Amino acid sequence: MGFGQSYYVSVKNSLYYQNTGGASYCFRSNPASVPSGAGYLRLEDKNGVVLETTDGNFNLNTRPAKFVENSGNCRWIEGSNRGSTYSLGGYTFSIPENQNAYYEVKPFQIAAPSAIYFEVVDNTPRELNCTGGTIITAPSVVPASDIIEWEYSLNSTVGVVNNSQNKQNISVSLDSFQVNLRANIGKTIFFRFKMSNGIQSPFKGYKIVSCSPEFHSINKTDTTCNYTTDGSFKLNVKRNLNSVEELVITLYDATNNALVGQEFTTSLINNGGGNYGYLWTGNLDGGTYSVKYQSHNGSGGINPNDSSWSSLNSVGTFEVKKAESVSFSITNKSDENCFNEKDGYIDLSASREPGRDLFFQLTKDGKIQIFNGTNWVNYTGTDSDSETFNSFTNESTTRIDKLIKGVYRVKVRDSEKCYMK
Repeated sequence: MGFGQSYYVSVKNSLYYQNTGGASYCFRSNPASVPSGAGYLRLEDKNGVVLETTDGNFNLNTRPAKFVENSGNCRWIEGSNRGSTYSLGGYTFSIPENQNAYYEVKPFQIAAPSAIYFEVVDNTPRELNCTGGTIITAPSVVPASDIIEWEYSLNSTVGVVNNSQNKQNISVSLDSFQVNLRANIGKTIFFRFKMSNGIQSPFKGYKIVSCSPEFHSINKTDTTCNYTTDGSFKLNVKRNLNSVEELVITLYDATNNALVGQEFTTSLINNGGGNYGYLWTGNLDGGTYSVKYQSHNGSGGINPNDSSWSSLNSVGTFEVKKAESVSFSITNKSDENCFNEKDGYIDLSASREPGRDLFFQLTKDGKIQIFNGTNWVNYTGTDSDSETFNSFTNESTTRIDKLIKGVYRVKVRDSEKCYMK
C-alpha cells in the first residue's frame, strides 16, 4: 500500500436477520425451529481483520478483501433433530487484489439484491476543462444500465445532473452546465454516480478554473534606430483578469526557441472595445519572436521549462524590425569664389527609415553653426541638440549654401534622432 492510499466501499446487504424477526425466518424455513445464533456482517482485510460490522459507505486506509454476510442459525425444537442447529446461510463478496474498481450484485428470491462497489481512491488533482467539456466516467465494471443517475455537489448543495440517467459518463462544460460554473471560479465541484441497488460511488472533486484569456492580437514596436535595442510588443487578449488572476507571459527567440524572458502581471491595460493588453517591459533587439502565455490564480510566475507549457496559449511568430539606418553622402560642393562672397555650398543626399524627416547640423572650424537668416554664425546657446539641426529642403536631398571659406563638418539625423553610424 502506498503512503496515504485510501479505499472506498459502498455495500448494501438485504439478508442480515440478526434475531430481529429471526423467529419468523426460522419458522418459515422449518416450523419446528427457533433462532439459536445471531448473524453478522463483516468487512475484512486479507488477514481477516474486521474493518466494519455494518453495511454502508466507508472510506478506509486499509484495503478490504471481502464482505461477509451470515444470516444466523436456527435450532430444532421438535422431532428427531430436536436440539441440533442449522444455518440460514449467507454470502461473501470477494474483492480482487489486482483491481482498482469492483462491482457485484447478488440477487435473492426472498429478499432484494445485495450489492457492493469498491474503488481505490485516486487523489490526483483534477480540473474542469475550461475550453470544452470534461468527460467524467464511471469504471467499466459498472454497466450503464445499473447507474440510476449522476449527482453533483457545489457550495454544500447536492443536485442531480441533468440527463444523466443510465449513462456511464457525463460531459461537464463551464458554459453549458445547469449551474453557472464561471460564477464559481476557484471553487471545487464534486460528482458521483448512484446505482440501482442502493449503493453509490464516492464524490470526486474537480476544481473550476478559468481559461487563460483568449488571444486577440500582437502590436509590435520596431527598434527606433538600427543600432538601438528598444523594440517591444503588446499582447492583447479578449478579457480582463479577475481579482486573483495572474497572467504569465514567456518570450522566446523563434529562430532557436531560446528563452528570452518571462514577465507576469495582475493588471492589464484597457484598450477599449472589449480587449485588454500587456506591454512587454524589456527592451528587444530586432529579431523574430514567439510568445506563450497562461493565467493562473496566485503569483510568482511559471517555470518556462515545464512540459505543460506545450498545451498553453501559443502566439504565432512576429518580427521586431530594425529601423533603416541613416546614411548620407556629399554629392557636390563648391568653394567660395571670391573673398566674402558667401557663395560656397555643399550638396547632401541621405537615406533613412521611410516616413521620417531628415535634418543636418553644420560645424565650421570646430564650432557649431546656426543660420541667422543671412549668414552662418557660431552657436552660443545651450541646447544645440534641438536648436541647431536644420531640415532638408527636399525629401532626401538638400543644399547647404551661403558658405564662406572654412573647414566644415556635417552631421545628419532623422526625426527620431537616429544618426549615421
